[in-house]
Amino acid sequence: MDNHSAALLLLNTVDNVAVARSYVPESTSVALNGHSLTTTAEIPAGHKVALSEIPEGTSIVKYGQTIGYAACAIHPGDWVHVHNVVAERPDQDYEFCTQIQHPAPPAEERTFMGYRRANGKAGTRNYIAVISTVNCSATAARYVAKELAETDLSAYPNIDGIVPLVHKSGCALQFNGEDHQQLNRT
Repeated sequence: MDNHSAALLLLNTVDNVAVARSYVPESTSVALNGHSLTTTAEIPAGHKVALSEIPEGTSIVKYGQTIGYAACAIHPGDWVHVHNVVAERPDQDYEFCTQIQHPAPPAEERTFMGYRRANGKAGTRNYIAVISTVNCSATAARYVAKELAETDLSAYPNIDGIVPLVHKSGCALQFNGEDHQQLNRT
């Protein structure tokens, strides 16, 4: 007897059936919300299994709604499908649209001074980077960044600053070596 603790999915707390997440063999012990049951038949993936006794003629409840009626007595662990479920009861007085669930009000929109990066994450700073491609130009990149940073940037409120990005490598950098890979990443 196997124990499949995550084999079933309960869609609503009032449901008397659960949905098999994947194929569940017959005689499998299944735990769900602190209760356990043993399947009495093979349960195909996506199909229903009874969680409790469902007497003949009573509602099969899934999504918190009646989806059919027991054509015969259904026991915990039974496969619930067309062989033991009927779609309607002739003596039933139907009420339509009486259990309306209104959506939650939208949350207050929260924003910040940032931007969305190409990978979906958010950035919060907007710097202009002066980048040296080799060590020989590192000093020049530092001077350019210093001069730009000392200028009046008030006309550009979206710019937070100017930074030099320099590195120690030069023209003899090993292609695809560790330093080259780091340079490409940054």
